[in-house]
Amino acid sequence: MTSEAVSRYGNIKAAYPEKAAQLLILFGQALQSGELQQVDDDMLKQVLAKLAPKNRQTKIRRV
Repeated sequence: MTSEAVSRYGNIKAAYPEKAAQLLILFGQALQSGELQQVDDDMLKQVLAKLAPKNRQTKIRRV
């Protein structure tokens, strides 16, 4: 991992430990299969965007 990616991963690990575990699993599998050589910050951002749940619209009705 590049230094920027390690820094971002540290922030994610502190705030969202379960998401950090998912990232490790995904990157570990990709590295073992030979799909990745090195993880940079942009790649980490892309994977995080794919892991993020879609925001739901909240409707507030006054009664």
